[in-house]
Amino acid sequence: MSIRARRAELLALSTGVALVAGSGAVMQGCASTLPPEGQLVVHVDTDAPLPSSARDAAPALFDRLRIDIVAPGEASPCVGCSREVPVTRELFAERRASLGLAPSSRSGGHRVRVRLYRGAWLVNGEPSVETSLETVVVTPAVPAEGIVDVTVRLRMDDVGRPQGSLDAPLAAEPGSGSKMARWAPAERAPCVGEPDADEACVPGGAFWMGDPAIATLTASELDGDLPRVVALSPFFVDVREVSVAAFRKAALPGAGGADGDPAEGGTCTFTSTPGPNEERPVTCVSFARAKEYCAALGKEVLSEARFEYLAGGLASRAYVWGTDDPGCGDAVYGRDPRGTERTKVCVKTHGTGPAPSGSGARDRLLLGDREVVDLAGNVGEWMQDAWAPQTSRCWGTGVLHDPVCTAPGNEQSVRGGSWALFDILCRAQTRTKLVRAVRPSGDIGFRCARPAR
Repeated sequence: MSIRARRAELLALSTGVALVAGSGAVMQGCASTLPPEGQLVVHVDTDAPLPSSARDAAPALFDRLRIDIVAPGEASPCVGCSREVPVTRELFAERRASLGLAPSSRSGGHRVRVRLYRGAWLVNGEPSVETSLETVVVTPAVPAEGIVDVTVRLRMDDVGRPQGSLDAPLAAEPGSGSKMARWAPAERAPCVGEPDADEACVPGGAFWMGDPAIATLTASELDGDLPRVVALSPFFVDVREVSVAAFRKAALPGAGGADGDPAEGGTCTFTSTPGPNEERPVTCVSFARAKEYCAALGKEVLSEARFEYLAGGLASRAYVWGTDDPGCGDAVYGRDPRGTERTKVCVKTHGTGPAPSGSGARDRLLLGDREVVDLAGNVGEWMQDAWAPQTSRCWGTGVLHDPVCTAPGNEQSVRGGSWALFDILCRAQTRTKLVRAVRPSGDIGFRCARPAR
């Protein structure tokens, strides 16, 4: 067997998805080997974070690859002209993500649509544009002798923005090309400097902000089901929500300490002198006062993107601990005796109102030698972001870098579940809001953060 013939056979076997010509249609059927001459080999490359067994692997943003071959004059792939496979970082690192084609027509003009996506987020069996990497190329002419190599590249910066289309495909890049480097924003970036005693270092990285599963939940007013990729720089964050004792110690100027009435149904935790709530999160604090407190320490109120990164375990999970729904001991929620059955489900077993910081058995994220607690429950938290719907210009789709929404209006974002809410609000991706001017709530607090780069 010639070197060229051996190469053709290896390419076909390396993927297990070789396509060959069948009777009556271009590129129909599949086979384990290809003819040694007259074939086109499509190499696929990407810089996207993919599943990997490597210890240094960034959390995967995609896990499936789909390749469709569409003949000239057709609007969809012929029968047998599509392949879908699970992908790993090693598949691309070892250059095994390739597809051999043996077209019956030598003049080229076939369109190759390549898509990288999350298998759990299909819409009617198809990857959504917003959550995919997609490139469409047109194939060159393929002589009867020899092998023609082309490369299709899927770049992270093009998430949600298809490159080429079936009507206007890009010219295929000739050759097998050089290997793409890994997308830098997804790599864990260490903190510069050391955290204070009450802080943890949160390494930079990328994650999916938003989860389509939110749209299937019973609380129709919830926002947060539209995914986009967010890349964050490293930052330091308070390991717990600001406590009553810490807030009082700051001695902010102006009358009083918190803005609410301490007697408001017994849920405002702040007291002007030491009392039983010292280790509980401070509540009945307006956004303005929360912002003032953080600024006095050289910090800022936690942003939505930073909060969701933490609350999803730095890996876009539904909850900080994983994917299974919480029980009453896992996080502080469902402790409002005045609410519905869902908001008082934990009253009999765990009491009412906010709890001392860190009371949720699984509501904690280990970062180095520090644990960040109360991300799923205890009290909701003011966010640095002005409120804007997920479809607004503030959020949109694609890749966002260290986003903070500054939309006009009088509403402020609030994140996280609380003692007064039910379990769905414990999910990392749920978004809620509050009018800034209203009387501060007894189930809303805050925490601070600062850059670490």
